[in-house]
Amino acid sequence: LEMYYIENDMYPGTDEGIELLVDEKYLDEGARKDGFSRVYNYEAVAVADVENQDYMLSSSGRDGIKETEDDIQAPIGEHAFVDTKDTEEDEDY
Repeated sequence: LEMYYIENDMYPGTDEGIELLVDEKYLDEGARKDGFSRVYNYEAVAVADVENQDYMLSSSGRDGIKETEDDIQAPIGEHAFVDTKDTEEDEDY
């Protein structure tokens, strides 16, 4: 995914997803499936605009059902690891 981003200055859209990466040889055929032999879920996530797009790569986990507690998610992109929790500023600084 990162190589695609470097060469295209964007991640694939949700509709293109992993299929595009395999078709264009960015990923091997086997990369379509997770450890449970199910196709990965790929979703492009617009942050502010198309140029600031991240994505969510996930597995539906052992049960194969999306959005249950056994799902495995990997948010990726420039904004994926920003802590969005409300925090109080430390007054000592």
